[in-house]
Amino acid sequence: MLLLVLAGGGLGGFIFPWLINVVLETKGFPWLCRIWALLTAVVFSVSIVFIKPRAPLGKPARGRAPWFPAGGWSFAKNPLFLLSVRRVVLIPSPHAPLVPFAASSSRSER
Repeated sequence: MLLLVLAGGGLGGFIFPWLINVVLETKGFPWLCRIWALLTAVVFSVSIVFIKPRAPLGKPARGRAPWFPAGGWSFAKNPLFLLSVRRVVLIPSPHAPLVPFAASSSRSER
């Protein structure tokens, strides 16, 4: 089964760039997005048939889980959580300096 998955990934990586290029040149970007969405929906719908759950599905013993964490917001004091938030929020992305450059270059071409 793994070989089938790997073969499909390789074949898709070989065929899809050409397919995308043909649709983009003949139909344009809006139709490329529509066709890609339809293709993705069909592939995902077919793949749902082959999904097998690893664990048996059942109802929780004590009903539905709470909306908030059971321990309250105490996880927010965890140093690992604080470092993660600092990395995501405070440290800028390495691509951030490219955003103004890309925006100015796309305006100058018009």
